[in-house]
Amino acid sequence: MEEDSVRASKISIQSSGAEADITSNILQIIDELESENVNIHTQSLRHLLDIVLDYTRNKELVLRYKLIPVLNKFAGIIDRSEQYVLSTTILHIIGVRNGSEDKTILAGAATESFIQIIHSNDEKISKSGSKALCELLEDVIEIRKSLLQNGFLHIVNHTLSVGTQEQTQSSSSSQTENSIPNHVKIGLLDVILKLVTTATGLEPLCILIPQLEEMKKNSNSDLMNKTRKILTLLSGEGINAQMQLKEESEQLQREKEDKQKLVDELKSKEEQLRIEHESNERLIQELKKKDDELIIIKQEKDKEKQDKERKEKEINTLKEEIVQLKKQEIEKISQSKIESKEVDLKIVKDISYTIDIINKDPECYQIIEIDGFGIVRDSHDIPVGNGPWDQQNKMHVAYYCGINGGGQVYHKEENIKGNVEFQNNQILRQELDFNKGTLIFFVDGIQQPVYISGINEKVRFFIHMFYETASCTILSLKQIAKPTSVHIANKKVIKW
Repeated sequence: MEEDSVRASKISIQSSGAEADITSNILQIIDELESENVNIHTQSLRHLLDIVLDYTRNKELVLRYKLIPVLNKFAGIIDRSEQYVLSTTILHIIGVRNGSEDKTILAGAATESFIQIIHSNDEKISKSGSKALCELLEDVIEIRKSLLQNGFLHIVNHTLSVGTQEQTQSSSSSQTENSIPNHVKIGLLDVILKLVTTATGLEPLCILIPQLEEMKKNSNSDLMNKTRKILTLLSGEGINAQMQLKEESEQLQREKEDKQKLVDELKSKEEQLRIEHESNERLIQELKKKDDELIIIKQEKDKEKQDKERKEKEINTLKEEIVQLKKQEIEKISQSKIESKEVDLKIVKDISYTIDIINKDPECYQIIEIDGFGIVRDSHDIPVGNGPWDQQNKMHVAYYCGINGGGQVYHKEENIKGNVEFQNNQILRQELDFNKGTLIFFVDGIQQPVYISGINEKVRFFIHMFYETASCTILSLKQIAKPTSVHIANKKVIKW
């Protein structure tokens, strides 16, 4: 009762969240069992047995921690050592909890222990085992089926044959069987006798007949009498030596048929392998053909690439020649007298002004012609050679930079990103609305989000080009009756 209470307490601990401790303990146990220190193996197996008994979900333990290979290390050494007993006991528990639900197979878990007890050298223990097994098989049909079907008869045949062989070999002397005690054989024969009188389908017992016939010659009266009684009962059921011969013949026929079936399967597999080999050979030839085609395609592409590079080189050479010719033309123009003309745009209330510029120079492909464009305070002049960003200029200008300035809008110490980075061959517009005091930028007709506000004084439009060879075309400079700008999302403003 006390032991049941302790066991229930352990299970309660598991269910309340002690799985982390179980994991830690099992990992430590496995390390100990795999160590070379044999002195700790027994205690570790005891500890593992407790965990397996208490932890009902053995399947998780087996799969997660690979317990079976660890236990095989000890179960494979077949002796009566404590390590063998503990390891096989643990495997037995795992097998019963996770094995088949077939009752005949499950019954084998019970009969196995009784068979071990019957084979005890202690006669009293052996007799108690045979008596208990006889009572059990009389009451439980699954036990009878298990004994007839799950290998028990082969164990009996082996045990009886060991003793009989030794007696036959030493029949001229007074030597007795010292490998298998007579009480073990008597106990097994008691079980067989009870099986004959209670079970149906006794045909599997025919494998014992040759050995039982041999044992009729035994000098031990108990063995001889039990053997004769079993043979008489079997004969009455029509089970005799001829049946054994028939069974052996049928078994040989089945083995022959199995072998022939195996031969046929091998031939079928060989034929299948031959077909697969031929298919693989065809596939190899097709792949080789594809490889050859790919090589030809690669050679053609390489030739196309070389031709393209050659043409690009020729084009670049022509471009360089064009640039040089343009520089020469500009130098000629700069030597001649250039007449400048200034157009004064008067500020008129409720009138807006717009300037459209095309940032285009088809003869100069590698230069962004317009660096930036915007407005400058009318009272301020930007000297030639200076940029709008210089200290003496930036307080008087607001301008929008292209790709060289990251599309930012500048005024005084402030610069804001958000507009596109305009490039060559795009139409640029700035729209000055004096009524609202705003300067709005457009690129290819698309209104940009960053703009200038608070303009309430006279200003001039300006365009800044960095390179001396740069040029652009002013498409229009005009007053407009109504601004074209609209409200757009993500607007950003810089105060003039």
